[in-house]
Amino acid sequence: MNNIIEHNGKKYMNVKSAAQLWGVSSNTVRKYCREKRIQDSFKLSERTWYISIDSIKPLSEKDVHRILVLSLQLKNNPSYEIDWDTLDFSASEVRRVYKQLYNDGYIQSITSQDDKKIPYEVIRHCNIIC
Repeated sequence: MNNIIEHNGKKYMNVKSAAQLWGVSSNTVRKYCREKRIQDSFKLSERTWYISIDSIKPLSEKDVHRILVLSLQLKNNPSYEIDWDTLDFSASEVRRVYKQLYNDGYIQSITSQDDKKIPYEVIRHCNIIC
């Protein structure tokens, strides 16, 4: 079985590859897919799920809470410094994380020049690598 396939011009990885990449079990990845917690996934057969190679691991409730608190702290205190080591993602993944928060309904459309709905304060603290 292929680890990576192309479907409609886009690359997808199998469950085993996603599990290794995200440090979770294959059953956990299948659960994410069944619960529609991965936006861009599809089922090719009875048990075979494929996930876009651009997908990120679904956020835990703890991660969502941390990110939302961080956003509020940055909004209220723009001089606040982000310690990226306390989060399970790097500054370079912020765009995808905020897109996931938006898609999951945790945040509404935020007035921003960025189409990924990231608050200005967070973008500024990513130091261009966002």
